[in-house]
Amino acid sequence: MFNLYDLEVIHEAQQKLKTFSITTAKKADHYAKVEELRKFLHDNCESLNPYLFDPDYLFGFEQYKKAVNIFYQDNTKAQLDNKLKYALSQIRRELYECAAIEYQTQEGILVPHPTQQGVWIQAQEK
Repeated sequence: MFNLYDLEVIHEAQQKLKTFSITTAKKADHYAKVEELRKFLHDNCESLNPYLFDPDYLFGFEQYKKAVNIFYQDNTKAQLDNKLKYALSQIRRELYECAAIEYQTQEGILVPHPTQQGVWIQAQEK
């Protein structure tokens, strides 16, 4: 049996993400939210895949961070809240996809390619 991702870590991250507040009381609180979300990614997701959950390359987080740090004056609190919601939904979706891939490897649907290292294929293609 092959393991790409640790399901326990995925489920733990999903549970912590559910408790993550999707809005702030004041617009200025978004500065702290950027760092809180970066810390969440580092502490809970980077162990799964450091490239997939790298805050500098995760599109939703990057857009949220830019909106707060660069275009703060151009955005309303509601717009920043929406960007935060989008970033969280992208992280949630990536965690779901990691779990789905892991379940497929456990069920034998995905298997390692016989000649190419690091490549996974459908079992019937083998």
